[in-house]
Amino acid sequence: MYTLNEMNKRLDYLRKISAHKAVEIFSELEESIKNYFSRDFEFEIQVNKTLDKVIAETFYRSIEYEYQELIDKWKIQNTEVPTGYDNVLKLFKGDEVFEEIMNVADTEFKMAFYRIENYDSGSFITTYGNNYLDKWIGMLNSAVGTEMAGLNAIMQYCANRSYNVGWAILFEEHGKNVNPHPVKYFAKDIFVTKDYGWLIETFNLNIYRPSYMEELLDGFI
Repeated sequence: MYTLNEMNKRLDYLRKISAHKAVEIFSELEESIKNYFSRDFEFEIQVNKTLDKVIAETFYRSIEYEYQELIDKWKIQNTEVPTGYDNVLKLFKGDEVFEEIMNVADTEFKMAFYRIENYDSGSFITTYGNNYLDKWIGMLNSAVGTEMAGLNAIMQYCANRSYNVGWAILFEEHGKNVNPHPVKYFAKDIFVTKDYGWLIETFNLNIYRPSYMEELLDGFI
Protein backbone atom coordinates (compact mmCIF):
# COMPACT_ATOMS: atom_id res chain seq x y z
CA MET A 1 0.00 0.00 0.00
CA TYR A 2 1.14 3.53 -0.69
CA THR A 3 2.03 5.87 2.16
CA LEU A 4 0.18 9.05 3.08
CA ASN A 5 3.18 11.10 1.92
CA GLU A 6 3.17 9.39 -1.50
CA MET A 7 -0.54 10.06 -1.91
CA ASN A 8 -0.19 13.72 -1.00
CA LYS A 9 2.56 14.16 -3.59
CA ARG A 10 0.38 12.54 -6.23
CA LEU A 11 -2.56 14.82 -5.36
CA ASP A 12 -0.28 17.85 -5.73
CA TYR A 13 0.58 16.66 -9.23
CA LEU A 14 -3.07 16.09 -10.19
CA ARG A 15 -3.92 19.56 -8.91
CA LYS A 16 -1.29 21.09 -11.16
CA ILE A 17 -2.61 19.44 -14.31
CA SER A 18 -6.21 20.34 -13.52
CA ALA A 19 -5.89 24.09 -14.04
CA HIS A 20 -6.90 24.70 -10.40
CA LYS A 21 -10.43 23.40 -10.93
CA ALA A 22 -12.38 21.54 -8.23
CA VAL A 23 -10.31 22.95 -5.37
CA GLU A 24 -12.88 21.97 -2.74
CA ILE A 25 -13.24 18.40 -3.94
CA PHE A 26 -9.43 17.98 -3.98
CA SER A 27 -9.38 19.07 -0.35
CA GLU A 28 -12.18 16.62 0.42
CA LEU A 29 -10.21 13.75 -1.12
CA GLU A 30 -7.11 14.80 0.80
CA GLU A 31 -9.11 14.68 4.03
CA SER A 32 -10.59 11.28 3.12
CA ILE A 33 -7.10 9.85 2.53
CA LYS A 34 -5.84 11.30 5.81
CA ASN A 35 -8.80 9.80 7.68
CA TYR A 36 -8.26 6.43 6.00
CA PHE A 37 -4.75 6.18 7.42
CA SER A 38 -5.72 7.57 10.85
CA ARG A 39 -7.53 4.67 12.50
CA ASP A 40 -8.97 4.84 16.01
CA PHE A 41 -8.51 2.51 18.97
CA GLU A 42 -11.69 0.61 18.08
CA PHE A 43 -10.03 -0.46 14.83
CA GLU A 44 -6.92 -1.65 16.68
CA ILE A 45 -9.08 -3.67 19.09
CA GLN A 46 -10.93 -5.32 16.18
CA VAL A 47 -7.66 -6.25 14.46
CA ASN A 48 -6.37 -7.66 17.75
CA LYS A 49 -9.51 -9.75 18.30
CA THR A 50 -9.45 -11.00 14.73
CA LEU A 51 -5.78 -11.91 14.89
CA ASP A 52 -6.36 -13.78 18.15
CA LYS A 53 -8.93 -16.06 16.47
CA VAL A 54 -6.85 -16.41 13.28
CA ILE A 55 -3.85 -17.60 15.29
CA ALA A 56 -5.91 -20.13 17.27
CA GLU A 57 -7.63 -21.45 14.14
CA THR A 58 -4.35 -21.71 12.22
CA PHE A 59 -2.65 -23.73 14.96
CA TYR A 60 -5.63 -25.98 15.60
CA ARG A 61 -6.08 -26.73 11.90
CA SER A 62 -2.40 -27.29 11.08
CA ILE A 63 -1.25 -29.63 13.82
CA GLU A 64 -1.84 -33.36 13.21
CA TYR A 65 -2.00 -35.77 16.11
CA GLU A 66 -1.53 -39.51 16.39
CA TYR A 67 -5.24 -39.94 17.18
CA GLN A 68 -6.49 -37.11 15.00
CA GLU A 69 -10.05 -38.50 14.83
CA LEU A 70 -10.59 -37.35 18.43
CA ILE A 71 -9.93 -33.79 17.26
CA ASP A 72 -11.50 -33.91 13.79
CA LYS A 73 -14.99 -34.71 15.06
CA TRP A 74 -15.09 -31.28 16.75
CA LYS A 75 -13.99 -29.29 13.72
CA ILE A 76 -16.85 -27.26 12.28
CA GLN A 77 -16.83 -27.21 8.49
CA ASN A 78 -18.00 -23.94 7.02
CA THR A 79 -17.91 -23.53 3.25
CA GLU A 80 -18.76 -19.82 3.22
CA VAL A 81 -15.26 -18.46 3.59
CA PRO A 82 -15.31 -14.67 4.21
CA THR A 83 -13.37 -12.26 2.02
CA GLY A 84 -9.88 -11.74 3.39
CA TYR A 85 -9.63 -15.05 5.26
CA ASP A 86 -6.68 -16.24 3.15
CA ASN A 87 -5.21 -12.74 2.84
CA VAL A 88 -6.51 -9.80 4.87
CA LEU A 89 -5.25 -7.35 2.24
CA LYS A 90 -8.23 -8.33 0.06
CA LEU A 91 -10.47 -6.54 2.56
CA PHE A 92 -8.69 -3.22 2.34
CA LYS A 93 -10.12 -1.53 -0.73
CA GLY A 94 -8.29 1.70 0.01
CA ASP A 95 -5.31 0.14 -1.72
CA GLU A 96 -7.33 -0.17 -4.93
CA VAL A 97 -8.25 3.51 -4.73
CA PHE A 98 -4.64 4.53 -4.19
CA GLU A 99 -3.51 2.35 -7.09
CA GLU A 100 -6.01 4.10 -9.35
CA ILE A 101 -5.00 7.55 -8.11
CA MET A 102 -1.35 6.79 -8.81
CA ASN A 103 -1.97 5.37 -12.27
CA VAL A 104 -4.84 7.36 -13.77
CA ALA A 105 -3.78 8.82 -17.13
CA ASP A 106 -3.44 12.61 -17.25
CA THR A 107 -5.75 12.95 -20.24
CA GLU A 108 -8.47 10.78 -18.73
CA PHE A 109 -8.30 12.68 -15.47
CA LYS A 110 -8.61 16.05 -17.22
CA MET A 111 -11.54 14.84 -19.30
CA ALA A 112 -13.39 13.74 -16.15
CA PHE A 113 -14.00 17.31 -15.00
CA TYR A 114 -17.50 18.71 -15.27
CA ARG A 115 -19.06 22.11 -14.65
CA ILE A 116 -21.63 22.86 -11.99
CA GLU A 117 -23.62 26.09 -12.34
CA ASN A 118 -25.79 27.30 -9.49
CA TYR A 119 -27.97 30.37 -9.67
CA ASP A 120 -27.57 32.42 -6.51
CA SER A 121 -28.45 36.04 -5.68
CA GLY A 122 -29.12 36.97 -9.28
CA SER A 123 -26.01 35.43 -10.84
CA PHE A 124 -24.59 32.08 -11.85
CA ILE A 125 -21.79 30.60 -9.77
CA THR A 126 -19.62 28.08 -11.61
CA THR A 127 -17.78 25.32 -9.76
CA TYR A 128 -16.19 22.12 -11.00
CA GLY A 129 -16.39 18.47 -10.13
CA ASN A 130 -14.49 15.44 -11.33
CA ASN A 131 -15.86 11.92 -11.81
CA TYR A 132 -12.64 10.32 -10.58
CA LEU A 133 -12.46 12.50 -7.48
CA ASP A 134 -16.12 11.79 -6.69
CA LYS A 135 -15.55 8.05 -7.03
CA TRP A 136 -12.39 7.99 -4.88
CA ILE A 137 -13.95 10.04 -2.08
CA GLY A 138 -17.00 7.78 -2.00
CA MET A 139 -14.93 4.59 -1.87
CA LEU A 140 -12.62 5.85 0.87
CA ASN A 141 -15.44 7.23 3.01
CA SER A 142 -17.23 3.86 2.99
CA ALA A 143 -14.07 1.73 3.23
CA VAL A 144 -13.50 1.85 6.99
CA GLY A 145 -16.94 0.51 7.90
CA THR A 146 -16.68 -2.21 5.25
CA GLU A 147 -13.23 -3.23 6.50
CA MET A 148 -14.38 -3.37 10.14
CA ALA A 149 -17.31 -5.60 9.14
CA GLY A 150 -14.94 -7.78 7.11
CA LEU A 151 -12.55 -8.23 10.02
CA ASN A 152 -15.47 -9.18 12.24
CA ALA A 153 -16.59 -11.78 9.67
CA ILE A 154 -13.10 -13.34 9.62
CA MET A 155 -13.03 -13.35 13.42
CA GLN A 156 -16.38 -15.11 13.64
CA TYR A 157 -15.44 -17.63 10.95
CA CYS A 158 -12.19 -18.57 12.69
CA ALA A 159 -13.91 -18.69 16.07
CA ASN A 160 -16.60 -21.05 14.75
CA ARG A 161 -13.98 -23.34 13.22
CA SER A 162 -11.91 -23.49 16.41
CA TYR A 163 -14.65 -23.72 19.07
CA ASN A 164 -14.31 -27.06 20.92
CA VAL A 165 -11.11 -27.99 19.08
CA GLY A 166 -8.93 -26.35 21.73
CA TRP A 167 -10.80 -28.16 24.46
CA ALA A 168 -10.50 -31.48 22.62
CA ILE A 169 -6.76 -30.93 22.27
CA LEU A 170 -6.53 -30.11 25.98
CA PHE A 171 -8.59 -33.00 27.38
CA GLU A 172 -8.34 -35.91 24.90
CA GLU A 173 -5.50 -38.43 24.82
CA HIS A 174 -4.65 -37.60 21.22
CA GLY A 175 -1.07 -38.81 21.21
CA LYS A 176 1.95 -37.04 19.80
CA ASN A 177 2.16 -34.50 17.02
CA VAL A 178 2.94 -36.56 13.91
CA ASN A 179 3.56 -33.63 11.55
CA PRO A 180 5.44 -31.02 13.58
CA HIS A 181 6.16 -27.59 12.16
CA PRO A 182 8.54 -24.97 13.57
CA VAL A 183 6.75 -21.97 15.06
CA LYS A 184 8.09 -19.80 12.22
CA TYR A 185 6.01 -21.88 9.82
CA PHE A 186 2.88 -20.60 11.53
CA ALA A 187 4.30 -17.10 11.86
CA LYS A 188 4.88 -16.89 8.11
CA ASP A 189 1.40 -18.17 7.31
CA ILE A 190 -0.27 -15.59 9.55
CA PHE A 191 1.96 -12.51 9.32
CA VAL A 192 3.18 -12.87 5.71
CA THR A 193 0.84 -15.10 3.69
CA LYS A 194 -2.31 -13.76 5.36
CA ASP A 195 -0.64 -10.31 5.56
CA TYR A 196 -1.39 -9.39 9.17
CA GLY A 197 2.18 -8.10 9.41
CA TRP A 198 1.38 -5.67 6.59
CA LEU A 199 -1.82 -4.59 8.32
CA ILE A 200 -0.09 -3.87 11.62
CA GLU A 201 2.74 -1.94 9.98
CA THR A 202 0.59 0.05 7.51
CA PHE A 203 -1.72 1.43 10.19
CA ASN A 204 1.00 1.63 12.87
CA LEU A 205 -0.95 -0.56 15.30
CA ASN A 206 0.31 -1.41 18.75
CA ILE A 207 -0.02 -5.15 18.07
CA TYR A 208 2.66 -7.84 18.20
CA ARG A 209 4.65 -8.62 15.06
CA PRO A 210 7.41 -11.28 15.13
CA SER A 211 10.85 -9.82 15.75
CA TYR A 212 12.10 -11.95 12.83
CA MET A 213 9.77 -10.48 10.17
CA GLU A 214 12.70 -9.78 7.84
CA GLU A 215 13.57 -13.47 7.86
CA LEU A 216 9.98 -14.43 7.07
CA LEU A 217 9.75 -11.89 4.24
CA ASP A 218 13.03 -13.12 2.78
CA GLY A 219 11.48 -16.53 2.12
CA PHE A 220 11.76 -18.67 5.26
CA ILE A 221 10.17 -22.08 4.45
